[in-house]
Amino acid sequence: MGKGGRGKGKSQPATTTTITASDDRLLEQAAAANRAAVAAALADSAMAPDDGCPTKAELLAELDKVTLFDLRSVGDGSGREPCLSPAGEYIFYVDENDAAAALEERKVTNPDRMALGCTSLGRAFGLSEGRAFGFSTNLKCPMRLQGSSAAIEAIGLKEATRLCPPTLRKQLNPRTGPLPMFSLEELVEGTEEAPYFFSQHDMVAHWMEKTGKTQEEFPQHLMITDLRVLIVRMMQVPQDWKTLKLVPSSSSIAWLEAAAANQRAASEKAKADAEAATADAPPPLLEDDPPPPLAE
Repeated sequence: MGKGGRGKGKSQPATTTTITASDDRLLEQAAAANRAAVAAALADSAMAPDDGCPTKAELLAELDKVTLFDLRSVGDGSGREPCLSPAGEYIFYVDENDAAAALEERKVTNPDRMALGCTSLGRAFGLSEGRAFGFSTNLKCPMRLQGSSAAIEAIGLKEATRLCPPTLRKQLNPRTGPLPMFSLEELVEGTEEAPYFFSQHDMVAHWMEKTGKTQEEFPQHLMITDLRVLIVRMMQVPQDWKTLKLVPSSSSIAWLEAAAANQRAASEKAKADAEAATADAPPPLLEDDPPPPLAE
């Protein structure tokens, strides 16, 4: 994995799965491949970083480059209170479209005013996986991460679930479902950085930009794995910590930029309205000023 990977010669990373991109029907077969190698690499993990691996603070800082989405109650005006799911869970969504759909569903049964909130991946992972990784929180409600429904549907729920080996899943939050990630052999083998993407679309776009090739020339094989597998690898394998890069989805970046622009526009409008109201108002009376004359 990446430049200077362990072992001799080029080898398929033990924690990923290879699929034929030209045939969607092979997604299920691909998700099942190399499962034994994945389990062997991560079985009975002590989840303690080796020398050269990141501290918790370093790991969280790297994960915080990705933003997840959640539901907030804004009844008190602060927008800080989590809006729980009907099952009583605080959910962090990888896909902003899934979060927006959940928001609309909750409006049917929740009388409070709600909005989409943003939480960095590092914080969301620390909150939802505190028991396994030694993080702590004052929040008492159950929490979990929610993978992209579109990515899970493309792979198939059963096979997407199996991307994270049972030995690892047992040590993690049982409420969290599959969190698919995508990449290509040529992007991660013998490279300074090994990017992984939350959607196939972003992976293809990155490959086309990097190589200058057309979509018709796209490689026949890609790799899929689970976000939690990548995070554990970052924690435990020094080389993976140096090379693995989780690339924020282009759609989430666009959503955040649009939300920030709308917020700036609203703030500027409020400021302009306040200034206009101040300009139209009569000047305040000072204590020593004479009263205005009475109209006849």
